[in-house]
Amino acid sequence: MRRVDLAGPAAYRNGGFAHTTATRNNEGQLWVDTLFMSGLFHVKAGQLLNKSTYCEDVIYQFLLHTQFLSDPVSGLWRHGWHFTEKHHFAGALWGRGNGWAAITAVELLELTRASHSASSRFIEQNFLRQSEALLSAQAENGMWHTLLNDPHSYQELSATAAISYAFLKGYRLGILDSRFADAGVG
Repeated sequence: MRRVDLAGPAAYRNGGFAHTTATRNNEGQLWVDTLFMSGLFHVKAGQLLNKSTYCEDVIYQFLLHTQFLSDPVSGLWRHGWHFTEKHHFAGALWGRGNGWAAITAVELLELTRASHSASSRFIEQNFLRQSEALLSAQAENGMWHTLLNDPHSYQELSATAAISYAFLKGYRLGILDSRFADAGVG
C-alpha cells in the first residue's frame, strides 16, 4: 500500500485538503466533512502501517481547518471556507459538521494526548471550547439542531449521534467532565 500524497492535486496551496468527490474537486475550499472523512482514514492507516507521519499530516490538517472553520466567538465550527471567494458558505454552524470536528479532535487526542505536545494541547483546548458551546446548544430533549444557532431548524439524528460519541469518548479519556457524559446519553 502506498501513502496517499496529502499535498497532491486534491490540496490547496496551503496544503489543506480540498473537498473532492467522484465528480468534483472543490479546489480552494476547506470542508469540515473532509477533515473527518479523509483525516480519520489517514490516522487509522498510519496506525495500521506504523507510519507516524500520517498522524502528523492529519494534525496539521486539524490545525489548519481550525484556523479557517472554528468560529472565534462561539467555539463552534462552520461548514466550510472558500479561499477564492473569501466566505464561509453562509456561515452555517452545522450540527453534523460540528460532530465530525469533535470526533476528529477526540480521536486525535486519544493518540497524541500523552505526548503533551503543543499541537495536542491546542487540539484539546479547541475540543473543550467546542464541547462547552455544543453543550449549550443541546435541545431539551437531548438532540442537536442541524443549524446549531437556529433552534427552529430541524433536529438531526446524525449530528446528535456524532456529538454524543465525541462527548462520551472525551469523558472516558478524562478530558470532559460528567456533564458531557450525561448529555451524551441524553
